[in-house]
Amino acid sequence: MSMGLEAVYRLLKIENDMVIYAYSGDNFSYPFDKELARSYDGRIEMSLSAFKNINSFDLFEKGKVKIIKECFCAEKNTFGIDILAIRTISHILRKYRETSEIPKEGHWII
Repeated sequence: MSMGLEAVYRLLKIENDMVIYAYSGDNFSYPFDKELARSYDGRIEMSLSAFKNINSFDLFEKGKVKIIKECFCAEKNTFGIDILAIRTISHILRKYRETSEIPKEGHWII
């Protein structure tokens, strides 16, 4: 059974050893605005070195991954971090591990 969370993301640019993604998402267990859920209003910044060290659990602490702007429909965990962004980062790194290419776009549902 799904938790009702989903997100979409797309690569905006690769510049100065950094990768910038736009993302957005929603909790479709509740009424939502489909246009807003696909607005790509959130921003994630990832160091290219994060892709080389994808098994590291401390990417946030080392500054290799940053949530620049949370999406409008951010769902926060107990630490106050947007779980849509965390899950999106995980999805991006998993896709990279599978293909050895930086994903240009994607979608996930849990």
